[in-house]
Amino acid sequence: ALNPTISVRAINERVTEKNVANFVAGADVVVDCLDNNRDKMIVHDAALTLRKPFVHAGVLGFDGQLMSIIPSETACLRCIFETVPTATPTCRDFGIFSPLCGMVGSIQASEVIKLLGMPKEQRESFLHVNGILKISKKMPQFHFMKSERRACDFCRNI
Repeated sequence: ALNPTISVRAINERVTEKNVANFVAGADVVVDCLDNNRDKMIVHDAALTLRKPFVHAGVLGFDGQLMSIIPSETACLRCIFETVPTATPTCRDFGIFSPLCGMVGSIQASEVIKLLGMPKEQRESFLHVNGILKISKKMPQFHFMKSERRACDFCRNI
């Protein structure tokens, strides 16, 4: 093993506003693999409130996206999306292109490794921060949508 001191804890429990802080508090990095915006934003908000880096990723159909968020340093999901829709298509409704999950998941894992292993002063030049990496159905088309931290209503006081 590269680093036998690292431990990963998978949580197989429904996340709620009441229990999310317990899940997030002990983490060094919060990895978002959630399938709906409601739960995603509950975890996002808790991670930023507790000042934990949050690595967002999502796949739906033939499109994927990824973003790393460092509290009080980089744009958060609410900075990017002024309103986060709660009623969106799900994987069950819309399907997913399985190979894209592997691509997005691999990039997400590399973001986590960089957050855990790189000195802070080097991270931003290597991480996908202050914007969203979009991967579209026109494989392999990658596009980084830049967005500066605008200190939205949510992250302004973090």
